[in-house]
Amino acid sequence: MASRREVYEFSNLFAARVDDEVRTFTPMRALPVVHLDRNGERVITPMNWGFTDRRGDGRRTPKHMHAW
Repeated sequence: MASRREVYEFSNLFAARVDDEVRTFTPMRALPVVHLDRNGERVITPMNWGFTDRRGDGRRTPKHMHAW
């Protein structure tokens, strides 16, 4: 279990400012994900959010989903 302070320090990578750009992330688009690398260091990696369906021709297409 992590302490409240440890959780805050791990998750508080960015401090919001009034002039920050507002970004919207939607399924099947790359977004920054915070995770630990093999050495246990915190890194940010672009990853796709969502699920795909495989078509008959082998292509992968976005699968409809609702995210609230």
